[in-house]
Amino acid sequence: MAENLVGNLFGVDIHLPLKRSEVRDLIVARDNFIKNLMEQKNLNEMQASLDASDMLIDFCTQLSDEDSAHLSQILQEESMAVMPPIADTFDQIEKETQSHIEAATSHIEAQAIFNELSANLQVYGSNSGLTGARPANVDLAIEHINRSLELEPNNAAYLNLKGLLLWQGKKDKDAGLALIKRAAELNPRDINIQHNLKAVEDPKGCFIATASYGTPVAYEINELRYWRDTKLSKNVYGRIFINTYYKVSPPIARLIANSPKAKKIVRKMLRPLIIYLKSTNSK
Repeated sequence: MAENLVGNLFGVDIHLPLKRSEVRDLIVARDNFIKNLMEQKNLNEMQASLDASDMLIDFCTQLSDEDSAHLSQILQEESMAVMPPIADTFDQIEKETQSHIEAATSHIEAQAIFNELSANLQVYGSNSGLTGARPANVDLAIEHINRSLELEPNNAAYLNLKGLLLWQGKKDKDAGLALIKRAAELNPRDINIQHNLKAVEDPKGCFIATASYGTPVAYEINELRYWRDTKLSKNVYGRIFINTYYKVSPPIARLIANSPKAKKIVRKMLRPLIIYLKSTNSK
């Protein structure tokens, strides 16, 4: 039977009688057309799809009612053929949901242990039972967060928590930095992750404040660090204060770190400043 070229749609020649292979090519070409239209005209997928549908409708006006109905039928059949079976789709959704729940649950378990670790560092200055602390099981927390990352390897929150556990719990600053830096790249809008990155990268921590709060990632330290970087360091007197502080504070910080009573006193002294900084740093 002789073929009759009736037109070109999305770059594909369409002949009568209709050929299924051409309709398959038409579906692929339509998808590519939509993608290109989204990029070139800055449209969303729905807008580009509507434009493509209008072109298809215009093309069908060139066909007889019978050929138009036949084309529509083949388009539906071929579109359905490339879609996964509904049962498989539901199975995939269920698996993804279960995987997400398991990852989130493991993250919660790891976070709870990290909270215990942070409390020990703030109260006792250590996670060791020798200081009176009830040691947090850091190894178990890492097992939990490793499971979360096994299921969702690019989750910024999970990477951040593992970085904190390695840094604060295992004293492996380099490994912790790599993970927190990756988390910050994945989610640059997460304020907590960005603060943690600044804390681990800070070559000169707030020695006395860190000693009194037990950890450089306490929110109070973040407020002081932000004040130092955005206010004090911007004027001569502030820089003189910073330089003097770093010269005299290390031995004082060591004394504070070994004295629970001194920690409480310093925290009490810093409290008015922290309250003030919380109100001014956000402006």
